[in-house]
Amino acid sequence: MTPLSRSAKWLATVALFALACSDSKSVTGTVTANRTWRGIIGTTGSNGTFDLTTSGSADARAITGSVKFGVTTTPLTGTHVISTGAVTANGGAFVLTGTVATSQLFGNFTGGGGGSFAGAEAATASDVKLYCGTYTETVGGTSTRYWSFSLTATTISGTAATSTTPIRLNGSLGATSVTVGSVTGPAATINSPDAVTSGALASGAVSATAAQGTFNNGSGTSGTWAGAICP
Repeated sequence: MTPLSRSAKWLATVALFALACSDSKSVTGTVTANRTWRGIIGTTGSNGTFDLTTSGSADARAITGSVKFGVTTTPLTGTHVISTGAVTANGGAFVLTGTVATSQLFGNFTGGGGGSFAGAEAATASDVKLYCGTYTETVGGTSTRYWSFSLTATTISGTAATSTTPIRLNGSLGATSVTVGSVTGPAATINSPDAVTSGALASGAVSATAAQGTFNNGSGTSGTWAGAICP
């Protein structure tokens, strides 16, 4: 092998290594576009809304946004670490701590009574519709508790209160329209990574203004759920 061919081989190796590093950088998310999430935040008896938007170009992006309960809006600031998915935001008495998984954002918060939050990514906050409601256990108990979810296109992201800690909800709308109780709309299938079930945790129908269905956690508790666009 001549010195020139060795040099060419070395340059090719360096180029391939640089390309690999560039691809790795993309995988870690340090060049990911900035994002906006909108969703529900609340306790067992009170629901509010939140909006969060990232900015910057580093792995730890700056977050600005707000949380709204009733007529009171509190500004939020924080960070989103893309490589780990961790999100933190605070303002006033509120401290939000959550995790991004694909287009969904889940977490818990302190202040204002504390509770959970869940949201979905959208180009703008107005692209997300927010539903709030209750579910009633008709087998295994008669308790009535609260749920809420955001709907972006056909993707559902939310939380439901339980007798202990809130559980995460995720699901989707199908192409088929069904009627459940007083609601007619696309069929909804809802699951939870926090519930062990043999099939879907819940199913139902979601219209432009309301949602209704049934659930079964596979552990002796089942019942009905219903709600409407959050106030």
